[in-house]
Amino acid sequence: MFPSGWPGLALLLLRLSAALGLHSDVQGAFSLPSSAWMLAGLLALSALLVIGFLTPLAALLTAIIEMAALADAPASGTAPALSSVLNALALGLLGPGACSLDARLFGRRVLVLNPGGDPDRR
Repeated sequence: MFPSGWPGLALLLLRLSAALGLHSDVQGAFSLPSSAWMLAGLLALSALLVIGFLTPLAALLTAIIEMAALADAPASGTAPALSSVLNALALGLLGPGACSLDARLFGRRVLVLNPGGDPDRR
């Protein structure tokens, strides 16, 4: 289920924070724009985070990229980079929230499984 109301708004802010952290940390570590393809990939990944499409996958990729940037960061920049990694991991575990494209596509559904029963018999 996708949280709505204030929790949904908080997840939207977390998605924005993860997208902004991705650009600020990676730009400092890898001196963008070193490659147009790298910049295009980062912009696409940030767009996925902001609109909330395939959020767990986008957050996992963001966390991996942030950890690579953390490895190249100077000692003074480790706290913000680590914060961005934790933001991305939290977002991947929590999901996108109701203010996202994932919520529009997949909806708010509850799956009810029939434990040990015949699926044809109701």
